[in-house]
Amino acid sequence: VYKRQLLLLALHRRFDRPILGGLAVACSGLALAQGILCQALTCNPLFANFEVGSTPIFNRLLLVYGAPAAIALWSAAAFRRMGHSLVARIAGVAALVFAFLTLSLEVRQAFHGSLLNQAITTNAEMYTYSLVWIVFATGLLVAGIVTRGTVLRYGSAAVMLLAVAKVFLIDLAHLQDLYRVFSLFGLGVSLMLLAYLYQRFVFGTTAVRTS
Repeated sequence: VYKRQLLLLALHRRFDRPILGGLAVACSGLALAQGILCQALTCNPLFANFEVGSTPIFNRLLLVYGAPAAIALWSAAAFRRMGHSLVARIAGVAALVFAFLTLSLEVRQAFHGSLLNQAITTNAEMYTYSLVWIVFATGLLVAGIVTRGTVLRYGSAAVMLLAVAKVFLIDLAHLQDLYRVFSLFGLGVSLMLLAYLYQRFVFGTTAVRTS
């Protein structure tokens, strides 16, 4: 499905035929449905007994989740050029979801190896999730400010809210000693940084435009 999607988008860019654009939109919908039903749910190695490879980062996760994230990001830019703003936003959201899954599952793989649905989650792993999510949210906000992308900024807020909920609902209850301190400290620093970036580059820009 992903190959057909890329081919149709490339053909539309080359020949600029409406039918090719319509087929690309339909194929993108099928790719999104496959990604949600298969990669994210039924075939997710976090729930199923699938081996992802023993090498950190450069393993099957990068192909199964990272590649769809890159394809969705490229598709979002292509649909935006075609004038399909709604489809472009949906593709952008899909790219963020797959990127989030890639990062989270890569963290799991770094601590557990090829099988992700086994073993106990340690304090170090729990803390790493919070750290990676906060860094990811900050990166999304910076990218959203630079590109003026609303999907990136909303995605940053969503990931940061998830990180905040995890720290207060899970980390404070389960992390011990310095991991709990570092988790709260990192969250506090990140929230102050994000507040500054929003005030300086998002809300400040809006105020200038309306004045």
